[in-house]
Amino acid sequence: MTGPVKFPPRKGGGIDLHYDFNPRWYAPITVEDALEILEDNKNDPPTILAGGTDLNIRIRDSQVIPHSILDITRIEGLDEISHKEWNDIIKLPGMKEIYDNFPEDHSFIVIGSAVTMDAICRSVLLNSYLPSVVKAAGEIGSPLIRNAATIGGNVMNASPAADMATMLLAVDTRAVLLSPGGARILPLNDLFTGVCRTCAESGELVAYFLLPPPTPYVGTGFYKLKRREALSLAVVNSGATLRSDGKRITDGSLSTGAVAVTPLLIDGIRNILVSKSIDEAEGCFNEVAELARDMSKPITDVRGSKEYRKEMVKVSALRSLREAFVSLKRDIELNRTGVD
Repeated sequence: MTGPVKFPPRKGGGIDLHYDFNPRWYAPITVEDALEILEDNKNDPPTILAGGTDLNIRIRDSQVIPHSILDITRIEGLDEISHKEWNDIIKLPGMKEIYDNFPEDHSFIVIGSAVTMDAICRSVLLNSYLPSVVKAAGEIGSPLIRNAATIGGNVMNASPAADMATMLLAVDTRAVLLSPGGARILPLNDLFTGVCRTCAESGELVAYFLLPPPTPYVGTGFYKLKRREALSLAVVNSGATLRSDGKRITDGSLSTGAVAVTPLLIDGIRNILVSKSIDEAEGCFNEVAELARDMSKPITDVRGSKEYRKEMVKVSALRSLREAFVSLKRDIELNRTGVD
């Protein structure tokens, strides 16, 4: 979100939105129109509205009162989930020039930033190939919230405890940021810079997320420790991905949330797991989980003490790794037997 203006609260607390809140509202239906609006207002850019489940609360609580709002929920193509080759991705709206070196021989699962959590939960493509991303989406809020909350809003809100952001980190997601001048593609880990802060520049729009494509021999897992079953922020959460050639681990990643100023990608997991046989790798999970615990820097808040949460990082990491391991072994078995 960019360009919010803080208004002082009225006497007695809060503001009377009926009188004080009257932003200029932009509702483009194409990416090109949205970028033109950002260019025309580059000195005072509008606040970008995706699902609004976080922004509406901030406005209600007088934390921010935007002069103008750019509603991206009606933009054609930003509400789609698809599997595309790179040559088709660079033809997407707004991708006229790319400022990053990027492999051009890959395909990706492309999720538009206005895709809702409910749409992710119902996606046949994601349920088939990245079920833990679906699981993370299903942990967000209630059914009513998931009908409105979007992947772009969840990621760009940059909460350290965001379930979707944590899982997306674990599957090596990239964010596509568009501006009137072109596009840049960032690993999600480079997007987050602090609590509720990203490196997105004024006038940039996060339009797409690129997830690795379906491949044989991959397993994913997600675990969320929470204080109640629904409508609960994570005490700790964790996402994991394991990749194999069918015999040995070829790659692995682990992320954890709510224990640092940003969702945390755990360095060093590849040194522990890569080249291990499938069964040997399982015996290393405790070492990986301890590494995650040691890297975490939680704080004490209403959801738990920093000491408790640090220990729960290990528990959460182990559970997501074991879920990914079970998923990987199932995928290996299905590919070996030729079962679709």
